[in-house]
Amino acid sequence: MQNINIKKITAIFTPNRVKILVQLSECDKDVCGCDLIKKISIPKNLLSYHIAYLRDAGLIEEKKCGQKKNYHLTDKGLTVVAQINKIEQVISIN
Repeated sequence: MQNINIKKITAIFTPNRVKILVQLSECDKDVCGCDLIKKISIPKNLLSYHIAYLRDAGLIEEKKCGQKKNYHLTDKGLTVVAQINKIEQVISIN
């Protein structure tokens, strides 16, 4: 059996972090933080906290555009979202 780091997995897959990853995966372009706040319905400080965690994990990247910050998934982030979708399909089958 592989040595799975449960702490890392559970830390990434909190509901708000999954929502952020999924929202970013549904967009063809960078997404402004203010748009994420509206779509996910969480306060700015909470979004910043989750964004920092996902960025540090290498799942998203940040670009500054004036005073705004835009976000997009990295290749690693796209892979994680694809795996989330697979898990969702397996769960909905059973």
